[in-house]
Amino acid sequence: MEILIGHTGFVGSNLAIQHQFDAEYNSSNITQAFGTNPDFCVYAGVRAEKFLAVKYPEADKDIILNAINNIRKINPTRLVLISTIDVYPNPVGVNEECPIIGDTAKAYGYNRRFLEKWVQENIKKHLIVRLPALFGKNLKKNFVYDLTNIVPALLSSDLFADLSSRESLIRDCYELQNNGFYKLSVDETKKKKLRKVFESLGFSALNFTDSRASFQFYNLEFLWKHIHLALENGLSLVNFAVEPITVADVYKNVRGIDFFNEINSNVVRYDIKSIHASLFKGTEGYIFRKEKVMYDICEFIRNEDRRIG
Repeated sequence: MEILIGHTGFVGSNLAIQHQFDAEYNSSNITQAFGTNPDFCVYAGVRAEKFLAVKYPEADKDIILNAINNIRKINPTRLVLISTIDVYPNPVGVNEECPIIGDTAKAYGYNRRFLEKWVQENIKKHLIVRLPALFGKNLKKNFVYDLTNIVPALLSSDLFADLSSRESLIRDCYELQNNGFYKLSVDETKKKKLRKVFESLGFSALNFTDSRASFQFYNLEFLWKHIHLALENGLSLVNFAVEPITVADVYKNVRGIDFFNEINSNVVRYDIKSIHASLFKGTEGYIFRKEKVMYDICEFIRNEDRRIG
């Protein structure tokens, strides 16, 4: 039996489209998977919200401990764990052979490395897939998402107070969450009105990202194909590394104009590689080179622009 955990999440929903699993679970019915002892399990059920992990590291650790408890009770023979390249304290110039030593990574990465180690020590047949930044169907966050959905999905309490004091519609469109952030809660019709409001204020979700930042954007369209290839070749750990591109370059290629937004003293930079890149017909440690990545992002955003209208 083949099962998928996290089928309603971003990564999991894409896997559910790309492969026919015998059963699919999420947080609402995960207990039904306990004791099923499946032959094969993809675990894509770990939440991926870095900003919350930074603000609430203990709560984030609880998410990891819950995942361990779930996997233990499910008891799969073979496990694919969807992880992250953020397990590297410094995600530049590293690959699968580079040791991750100490606790210098931020809470988000450190906690997910804790889960990786548990899997390595307790599940004999395993494959750990470290994903970088992503784009694809059901995308809900990151710079690629913000390019077509400029209305911020979340606002800090300070930003909410400032922006809502200048435009009352904002006050009506966000709801305070238990984590202290205000979350967007509107239908598509109201969201279009809100988009015009943010444009008039000269503020959008794009303001949160430094234009000099460099990310590795992996196209989820290829996820199951690449997982299957990794399994066929007996891998136990793989970075799905693609060549990095800057935020400014993405914006220029997509919108045709320059994007300048220097907001951080320490600019984010990702450039991890994979020793297995050639297995996926990649070169120089990258599964895809920047030309392919940029082309796919542009196509994705064009389709999203048409969909949103």
